[in-house]
Amino acid sequence: MSAKNFTKIRETFEAAVLNLPPAAEKIYWRRYIYLWINYAVFEELEAQDVERAKEVFERVLKLIPHASFTFSKVWIMAAHFYLRQKDVNQARKVFGLAIGKCPREKIFKAYVEMELQLANVDRCRKIYAKYTETFADSPTPWIKFAELEKNLDELERCRYIFELAVAQEEMNMPENIWRAYIDCEISLGEHDRARALYKRLLEKTKHLKVWLSYAKFEASLEDNQETARNVFREADKYFKENPELKEERLMLLEAWRETEQQFGDREMVEYVNQKMPKRVKKQRRIKLATTEDQPEGQGEEEGGWEEYYDYIFPDDPSGFKNLKILQKALQWKKTQAGGDK
Repeated sequence: MSAKNFTKIRETFEAAVLNLPPAAEKIYWRRYIYLWINYAVFEELEAQDVERAKEVFERVLKLIPHASFTFSKVWIMAAHFYLRQKDVNQARKVFGLAIGKCPREKIFKAYVEMELQLANVDRCRKIYAKYTETFADSPTPWIKFAELEKNLDELERCRYIFELAVAQEEMNMPENIWRAYIDCEISLGEHDRARALYKRLLEKTKHLKVWLSYAKFEASLEDNQETARNVFREADKYFKENPELKEERLMLLEAWRETEQQFGDREMVEYVNQKMPKRVKKQRRIKLATTEDQPEGQGEEEGGWEEYYDYIFPDDPSGFKNLKILQKALQWKKTQAGGDK
């Protein structure tokens, strides 16, 4: 391509970028920003003019209203541009400026990735420290930081990071942190540590998934069937004491039965089968709310009836009594139907 054509293309790009979006809202800037990206790519790869490409990146980074919104892609592309020019210090300055002005998770991840490729572990640690400080309620930086230390065989550092993470008062999806922590200990063959973590987690939440994961872990260990059964028994006791969690108890028993089938213990399979509930169809009134500003239970009208399924467990005295009444009612209905014929 001739120099004359390069000039025409530059003039076209310059004319295009002069047409600023109508408002400082990201939705209006999404397409506009790609003009600058294509402009920078053209200067670096087509025209092979590094200085002009550098100027384009500097101009667009000054133009974006970072106080309102930013584009992580532009920051990362600018840093990678300097890296291709073997100017590592300038690439770091771009990432540092981005984190200072408008920290975004994508920017932190790209910065860490660059330093990992450069085998600069100390800088990775500093970046992760800032990352976890900035996004303390996100599980991702904590998990990635701990994984870094694990890969470096710095197990005490790894555990310390996980402990800091689980101690955070506010955390989005804390179960991800606990799962990663437990999986880390299991992968290291530290079964006692993993078991201790499961017990700590059960002190915080009695969610069905935690019980099932704990039982599955115990069942996966060699000659550990009885320990797995004890977890199932403890979980079954908890759900039995909380009758509003009938469906959860049913799922637990189904998982228990499947585990016993894998163990090949017919007696225990039969034992679990005897715990399985009966599913019965019932009816209940539909509550129709009339006003939103009245206390719960007031300002409601009863609508029609709806059918739903309930579970009656053999060890539930009241439920089993109701089941017997229901069975007698069904038997009487069948007798009446036979008499009509």
